[in-house]
Amino acid sequence: MSDGMLISRDAATRPAPSTLERTLVGSYGVLVYVVCLAVFVSLAAFCGGFLVPMHTASGPAGPVLPAIAINLSLILLFGVQHAVMGWRGLKVWITRFIPVAAERSTFVLATCCVLMAMFALWQPMPQHVWSVSSPIARAIVWTVFAAGWLLVLGSSFVISHYDLLGLRQAVLHLLARKADPIAFRVSGPYRFVRHPLMLGFLLAFWSAPTMTAGRLLFALGMTASILAGVAMEERDLIRAFGEQYRQYRCHVPSILPLEAGPQSRRYRLKKLIRRHPIESAAIALAAASLVLLAAVSIFVASEQASQRARLGAQTVRSDAAADFARSVLESVDPAIARGQDTALLRQILDDAATRVTTELADHPEAAVDMLMTLGLAHWRISDLARAETLLASARPLFERLYERRSRRLGPTHEDTLTVANNLAVLLSDIGHDGHAAAMLGTVYEAQRAGLGVDHPRSLATAHNLAGALDEADDRARAISLLEETIEHKSRVLGPSHPSTLLSMSALGSLLSREGRSEEAEAMLRRALTASEATPDDPRRAGLLNSLGGVLLRQGRHFEAEPFVREAFELMTSLAGPDHPHALQLAANLASVLLTLDRPADARPVAHDAHARAIERLGLTHRTSIDLCVHPARALAHSGEADEARALLSRHRDACQSDALTDQHARIEKVMHEIEALSAPIEPGEPHG
Repeated sequence: MSDGMLISRDAATRPAPSTLERTLVGSYGVLVYVVCLAVFVSLAAFCGGFLVPMHTASGPAGPVLPAIAINLSLILLFGVQHAVMGWRGLKVWITRFIPVAAERSTFVLATCCVLMAMFALWQPMPQHVWSVSSPIARAIVWTVFAAGWLLVLGSSFVISHYDLLGLRQAVLHLLARKADPIAFRVSGPYRFVRHPLMLGFLLAFWSAPTMTAGRLLFALGMTASILAGVAMEERDLIRAFGEQYRQYRCHVPSILPLEAGPQSRRYRLKKLIRRHPIESAAIALAAASLVLLAAVSIFVASEQASQRARLGAQTVRSDAAADFARSVLESVDPAIARGQDTALLRQILDDAATRVTTELADHPEAAVDMLMTLGLAHWRISDLARAETLLASARPLFERLYERRSRRLGPTHEDTLTVANNLAVLLSDIGHDGHAAAMLGTVYEAQRAGLGVDHPRSLATAHNLAGALDEADDRARAISLLEETIEHKSRVLGPSHPSTLLSMSALGSLLSREGRSEEAEAMLRRALTASEATPDDPRRAGLLNSLGGVLLRQGRHFEAEPFVREAFELMTSLAGPDHPHALQLAANLASVLLTLDRPADARPVAHDAHARAIERLGLTHRTSIDLCVHPARALAHSGEADEARALLSRHRDACQSDALTDQHARIEKVMHEIEALSAPIEPGEPHG
């Protein structure tokens, strides 16, 4: 914003303004003044990165070149607006349409609008250029930052704060009084520099304890605008005050009080300091602070550059080792592990998990990463119980990591949201569905605002949130969210993308459970048709199983059996008969066969899968109990009640020993059916 000595303006002769015109101009001036004060505070917050949601360092990093182009365009807009509206010819032209008293307020309002557009449209560039770590050094930088804004405000009052912002002209017009030009005078900081207001802006723009790429671009661009504006304003001031300003210009530097001058400058400066010791000390302190800030910035930048070089080499080595270890663990192939003795591998994985929880306790990022990788390795060798245990043990580390990133980066930072999403999925997996839904809802809203609803991360979070809402019995919201997500995924990723098919399968199952069978069947058949492009994708087995469940709920048992059988056979061929998903699908197939009154066909499927489930998952796992209930019912209806009771008793006793009341009650219910020998076979349906 222009400072300096204000120039009188001439306008064409106008008739005496009416009371209405004077009232409107006066109100306009007051309103613009209030807006300007709010924008001034917002500009300080925008530079400093506090109080306002958007600032020079806010938000996740996006593409660099588009961000630079947009931000430079905003800075250029600010400079062009100042240059064009500060041109004397344009000022005279504007006063043909508006009162002279409203011209300055119009300039100020236009400046405020440009700055507000900059606040709203600025593209985040959070990459660090330098960061001052010493608390004392940071305090010094923040002090210079505050001093810069105080110098801006104080300098405006020295010349005429209210005239500078157009309020004086508007109020005098309201009172029907003539606004005399501001006389040329030199006082306060204007004794030391001709543009102290601009010096204050420069101090504020460059005083950054943590200089991000966005803040650096802003500071460079605004510095260029200030220098160009000062050059233009000097010409106007010479035109307005003539030789008086030329003499002032010869003896007082422009922005920095250290500029060279005539040979008599040293004498004049000493005399000036003796006459004005307080003002001299203040200017000297500001200059020393600026020099100190520059020295600290250069030192910190060089230190960080060398440290980054050292850490970069270490990071390359450690990342290579970590990637190698992770790739070894993640490459465990179920097809290879099937039928092999994995006892040694399990022991190695368990030892690694123990070391992770003890040796990486102070490094939650690394600990969480390794625990998730180890859990995946257990899952791939069909050790689902151990995989779930590792996931549960990762929860406190996830929570600590989320708290740390929220504190350091902010709750809406991209890295914080990633951790929050993963933590919420983990909470849902271990049964804390309400907490998971609340956390995923927060993450989703932040991603919608920051990344957009079509961003792949937003779409993945939306799918996870719908699953958590379903588990928390908020199915209406889950259905609505899945419908919206499928629409966006189909447009962005394509209708046959695996992620789109996953959401379609989830929506089909959910619609079926809500009694909307026709909609569910149509959705799942549509998804199955799209999945034909990838016939060996495990997600296709899930779609087949879900469609079988929809048909069963409609009583179409004969139509359902081929889909459930194909799902079982596909998953068995892809992951092996010991895989937890294959075991669950075996339980589903046995249930369908019993529903069709084919116990002879159901018994071998259930018995084989039951033995594998006990070996892999244990007696108390839900899948093991599913695979126990179905053959027990088949035995009972075949007249072999004693064998059925013996089969159920093993699981019942194990559940009672582990205090698993829900599973124990379920087995007791089936045993009562067997005792009665008259209970009909309950229609089964595939489980998730």
